[in-house]
Formats: sequence, C-alpha cells, structure tokens
Amino acid sequence: MEYWPGVHGLEATRISNQYLLVQPEPMLVDTGPPGSLPGILRAIRKSGVAPERLRWIVLTHCDIDHVGNALALQRISGATVCACYSDAPYIAGELPLPPLRRFMVAALGRTYRPPRIDRLLQDGDEIGGCVVLHLPGHTPGHIGLLRGPLLFGGDAVAGGRHPRAAPAILTWDQAAARRSIERIAGLDFDMLLPGHGTPFNDGPRRCKEILARR
Repeated sequence: MEYWPGVHGLEATRISNQYLLVQPEPMLVDTGPPGSLPGILRAIRKSGVAPERLRWIVLTHCDIDHVGNALALQRISGATVCACYSDAPYIAGELPLPPLRRFMVAALGRTYRPPRIDRLLQDGDEIGGCVVLHLPGHTPGHIGLLRGPLLFGGDAVAGGRHPRAAPAILTWDQAAARRSIERIAGLDFDMLLPGHGTPFNDGPRRCKEILARR
C-alpha cells in the first residue's frame, strides 16, 4: 500500500511492518521475521523497485521480527545496513539478547544469521531523506525516522484504531519508553507508520492520548 507518494507499506507479513521509500534512493525500513523473505521480495517488486536496487536497509531495533531478513537482503542488493550504535551489537550477534528475546528467536523455529552492520546511526543523523531519532525504551538503541509529515516509529508505539505503547513485558526500560513517546508527542508531523498495526494520522495527539492512559 502506498501511504504517501513513494512510500510503500510492503504488507508481506502479518507479524511486523516493513516500509519502502523509493526516493531519493530505495531504502527499506526493517526486514521482517525469518521465513518471510519471498513475500518481501515480491512486495518490493510490486512497489516498482528491483530488490537489487536497494541502497539502504535501516533497522529500527534488534527484535527478530524486524531484522530477520537483513543478511539475505544485504547479499541480494549490496545495500548499506544501518542501525543505532546501541542495538548494533545485538543485531550483529556480538552481545547476547535478553532471555525473552532469545525465546522469541527460538519460537520462530528458524536460524537467524546476523547481517554486517555497515553504518552506526545516532540521534540527528540524516539518511535517505530522513532524520534519525533515538527513541530508546523498547530496546536501548531503538530509533525512528522523521521525514516531513511522516514518522517511521518502529515499536515505540503500536498502530491500529487505538494506538498503544509496546507491551511492558517486551520493553527493556519503561521509563525511557515513556520519555520517547513524550518526545514523539512533541514533534511536528502527521502520519505515524508503526512497526506493528496500521499507520494512523494526527500522530502527536494520539501519542498524548497514549501517555494519558499510562
């Protein structure tokens, strides 16, 4: 689905969301869980981009349902794989994941092979026409990407008819997660494109509603 000119939701897996930004150079935000690669490749092609043309792959955080196909897509495209410096060691397998995250990997029943992290991101960096926002809490190096009226929010909040914060059991630091939602609520944008659930408009106001319920 094209949510904005040149910005596509791939709709390749129901487990998590991936977004393709066509301009200025093809950039994929998150890569889905292991086993979903064929659907992701089909969705990229359906959006009018050959997978081999991917220039950037940005991983919003280290969860397996967001990084599971990063290595395969890196090999197919030669794209530069980017992640926040705080989550990169977990994505690359240099640091062990917490027990619940390890269980999530095992529950998928597939082997995870880590990608090479080519570029470490930090707050304020620019990539693919987006500004990187460090939004820790869900994971230490969780990031979002701000591009004009759009915010690619990763798992800072979940979408749908009633947007909500990520479940506490999956949040490494709840205080930090709340501060990240507060930051989002203070930004100037409209549509929030989350890592789970459907995108929604009036993002700052909806995030204020999330904070009021917590």
